[in-house]
Amino acid sequence: MTDTPHTTGPIPVYVRVIPTAVVLELEALTRLVAGDMVDALLDPEDTTLWDRLHELADTERTSPQDGVLPYEELV
Repeated sequence: MTDTPHTTGPIPVYVRVIPTAVVLELEALTRLVAGDMVDALLDPEDTTLWDRLHELADTERTSPQDGVLPYEELV
């Protein structure tokens, strides 16, 4: 991986060249998204996302509604 990002800003992107391709390092984006999701799940004033996540964890609910899979609804 290079020492300097190829794109800078709030979400830097690093590029690493391998013999047959290029690998993008998006660790900052991953941390940002994961952090936002954890914050939303742990919001004590709005448990909607937490409740929805538990609904999706119900393994007996397997049929898609209106052509949308349950996890796509959450995303």
